[in-house]
Amino acid sequence: MIVKKASAWMMVLLCASSVSAPLSMYAETVMTIDDVIAYAAEYNRDIKAAIRSVEDSLESLKEVFTLDDSSISLDSGYTYTAATSTTDASHGFTLVSSLSVPIVPQLSLSAGISKDLLSDTSASGTAQITFSPFAGKTTEWKDWETYRKAEIHLTQTQIGVPLGAEVAALDVIRGQMGLSYALESLELEEQKYDIAGKRYELADMTYTELQDAGSDLSTARQSYYDAQKSLLSLKKAIYQIIGPDLGDITVHEVTAEELVAMIETRDRELKLAQDGAATTGTLLNRAVELESLNRQLKKTPVYKPDISISASITYTTVKAGGSLSFSLSPNQFQTEERADILADIADKESDLRLEQANLDLELRMLGQNISVAREALQVSLNDYANAQSLVEETQVLLDQGQRTTVELRESELALFTSQIQLFTAAAELYENLGDLLLLYRLS
Repeated sequence: MIVKKASAWMMVLLCASSVSAPLSMYAETVMTIDDVIAYAAEYNRDIKAAIRSVEDSLESLKEVFTLDDSSISLDSGYTYTAATSTTDASHGFTLVSSLSVPIVPQLSLSAGISKDLLSDTSASGTAQITFSPFAGKTTEWKDWETYRKAEIHLTQTQIGVPLGAEVAALDVIRGQMGLSYALESLELEEQKYDIAGKRYELADMTYTELQDAGSDLSTARQSYYDAQKSLLSLKKAIYQIIGPDLGDITVHEVTAEELVAMIETRDRELKLAQDGAATTGTLLNRAVELESLNRQLKKTPVYKPDISISASITYTTVKAGGSLSFSLSPNQFQTEERADILADIADKESDLRLEQANLDLELRMLGQNISVAREALQVSLNDYANAQSLVEETQVLLDQGQRTTVELRESELALFTSQIQLFTAAAELYENLGDLLLLYRLS
């Protein structure tokens, strides 16, 4: 019996030491929900990457000159001619340089110069300008599509990241509340086990009852560890949004009443946003792809001639000339290409209708989720009020000597449970309203 009791008391000591262990070794940063949202909006890596993507695609779209394709070449050569019966042997070293500058797809400049370094002859060279009226930037429509999709992604990220940061902050608060509840439950079970041990020593409790108290203590200890792990997991989620630079994040808790006030504010925001049309990033991208195909179709005529006009001048002789080039080939007839594009347009229109149907379904589902969440919030409000009444009643009975302090703590823990459930119900409604608000803010 003595050994068994010693083991039971050792369990209590282990639990007490585990409670005092710190949750994190990093410096703590306390932030409000608004702090988390503002920090995410300014420092989130996804937003910064989306901004760079828009800038890069806009630069490609606005690019008029094609100087990146310019080229400079320098060639040299040595020639030797053996003597014959009528001529002497000769040799020469020639240096040839040339420059090609395509200014725009329709216009290019080129120039070259040649000089025999071993003779007294003057350098010779030619400059030429070439104009191809039907040439053009064949991927202009694709550049426009890339830019518009980058814009859509940026808008979606700038709206979605703060909303996601807000949800992550609420989840951390819920995790902090869960950890506090688990700690208080563990402390209560330690107190109850201590009382059980004393009652057992006085033969006022059986050993089976003492074992049951020890089992409850072990369960409470495991729940406390689980709450620690859950909170760490929730903090990892918020680090993915705001980064790890702030160290260990603790979010300043908001009361259920404050969260209900936040819901009322979001309801007003949603009512204003619903004056516009709802959409999704996927739906917007499908519309851009359809417009891009229509632009491609306009850039793909049935017949595209290959014509170029050139003018040239020779430096040394001041001799000018010009030429007109025209070529005809089967590749210039683009009927098959146009047929393929028209087929792609039909497919994309079908995709667009499908995405619109998906959006309508999502709107209905969100509406149902919001209705269910409102009902759950009302139930939680009633449960919380009942739990408050129970605590007040238990306090009165304790003052009259009809209840113990342990029973009062149990009623307070029940109230804490109702508070967490109320916060969870309010947070879920708030998050569902945010999901719906996102769909209207994207348009």
